[in-house]
Amino acid sequence: MSRRLLPGLAVLLSAVACVDPSVSVEPTFDQPLAASNVGVYTIIKVDQIDMGVGRAHGINDSGVAVGTTTSQSGSQVFKWTKAGGMQLVGISGSGLDINNTGDITGRSGLHAYVAWNGGLVVDLGTFAGGNDSDGQAINDGGQVVGRSDTESAQHAFRSNSGGALLDIHAWFLVQPHAHSEARGINKDGHIVGTAQDGYIKDAFRWTPSGSLTILPDLSGGWTIANDINDSGVIVGQAQAMYNGTPFGPYHAVKWTSSGLTVLSGGGDLLETALGVNKNGYVVGRTYSKGPTLWRTNGSMVALGQLPGGSGAAAHDVNRHLEIVGRGLDANYVEHAVYWKVTIYNYTLSALAPWAQPAGPPPWITLGESRMIEVAILSERGFDASRLDASRFTLGDWRGTDTGLARSASGAPLFTRADIDKDGDIDLVLSFEQAALERNGDLTASTTEWIVSADLGEGEGVYGRNAIRVLAR
Repeated sequence: MSRRLLPGLAVLLSAVACVDPSVSVEPTFDQPLAASNVGVYTIIKVDQIDMGVGRAHGINDSGVAVGTTTSQSGSQVFKWTKAGGMQLVGISGSGLDINNTGDITGRSGLHAYVAWNGGLVVDLGTFAGGNDSDGQAINDGGQVVGRSDTESAQHAFRSNSGGALLDIHAWFLVQPHAHSEARGINKDGHIVGTAQDGYIKDAFRWTPSGSLTILPDLSGGWTIANDINDSGVIVGQAQAMYNGTPFGPYHAVKWTSSGLTVLSGGGDLLETALGVNKNGYVVGRTYSKGPTLWRTNGSMVALGQLPGGSGAAAHDVNRHLEIVGRGLDANYVEHAVYWKVTIYNYTLSALAPWAQPAGPPPWITLGESRMIEVAILSERGFDASRLDASRFTLGDWRGTDTGLARSASGAPLFTRADIDKDGDIDLVLSFEQAALERNGDLTASTTEWIVSADLGEGEGVYGRNAIRVLAR
C-alpha cells in the first residue's frame, strides 16, 4: 500500500476553559491557522444505550451493570455489558449494586442477599422479629449494607461476607429516630444512609470505630444520604425550609470535609444526587435536565432521555463515567439505560511543516488502497508518544468511528517519531482507507475528520482536520 500523511492535526491534553462546559464548542476551518494560533476547547460527548426493559441500579469499574427486569416468572436480576447485553443471572428479585469483583447484592423474595461472583447466593436474613430486608450497596471487601425490619421498626445494617447483621441503628440510641436505612459504603467501611422519625429525615455517616455523625442540613430541612466514595465524599438530597416547615424545594447536595454544598446552585425545585464515583463525579436527576452528571468543577451535563421518552434518572457512575439508570420510552415502559460520558480536551495548535497553513485542505481520492496517517504532536509538556495508540479512532462521530489499522498478527499500526522536528517524539497513527470507506467515515460528502481517544476515567483527546474528497 502507498502511504499518505494527513497533516496538521495536533492534540494537547491540558486544563481547558470554555463558556459553557456542557455544550460542545467546535472550531471552524474558514480561516487558515498560523503556527501561533492556539485555541483551547472542551467537548463533552454523551453516548446512550437502551439496555432493555427494567431498571439498572449499579455499575462497576469494569463496565458490568446490574439491575432488575421482568419476565413471565416476575422480577429477575440481570447483569449487562456492552459486549454481551442483558443476561439473567438466575436470581428472582432485584439487583441493586455490584462491586469490582462482580459480587451482587439486592433483594430476593423478602430478604437481602449477596451473590458471590463464584455463583454462591447467600440469604442475609433479617434482624430478630423481622421478616423483610434488602441489600442496598456492597463494597469491594464484600460488606453489604441496607435495611432490615425488626419487631417494631426498620434498622440500618451491615453484613460482613454474608455473616450476621450488625445493627447500625444501635448507635442512634442518643438520637430521636425510630427508623434508619443504610444506602452506601466505601472501601474503608464508612456507611451513609438516612434516619427517620415521622417527617424528620437526617442523613448520617457511621464509621467502623463506632462514630455516628448527623450530616449538616439546609437551615433545618430534612436530608438523605445515598452514596459515599472512597475519599469520603457523600451525596444525596437536602430539603430547604418553607414558611417555617421542612417542606420546601429539595436539592442535590454533597458533603465533604468542607461541609454541605448544593450541587446545582438551587436552580431547580426537585433534584437529587444518587451516586458518586472515585473521582468525585456525581449523578442523579433534576427537574429541568432529567438524568444529570455533575462534574467536579460544579457544572452540569444533561444525559438525555430515551427517544420520545421521559422520567429518566441516573443511579450510579463508575470511574470511567459509565452511568446507568432508568427511563421511560415513548410508550411509557420503563427501560434500563446506559450513558457514557467522555470529556474531550483538544487544541488547534502549531501545524507540522508539511501542512502549509496558508494552503487548502489535503485531497483524499475515494477507492485508493492507502494508509492514512494522522500525527498527534507533542508540545508544551504534552507527550503524545505516551498515549495508548490502540484507543484512537478516526471518523465523523456520527456512529462507531474506524479504529487503527492492524498488522497480520492483529497489532495496532502506529509509530513514534519526531515528525515536526522540534525535538519531541510524536505519535503517528495509521488508518486503512478501505476500512474508513466501509465504515462510512469516508464518503464523497466528507469534509473533515475527527480523531479521538477515550483515555479512561472520562477523559479524552480530540482533534479535527479539514479534508477534500475526490470521487473517481
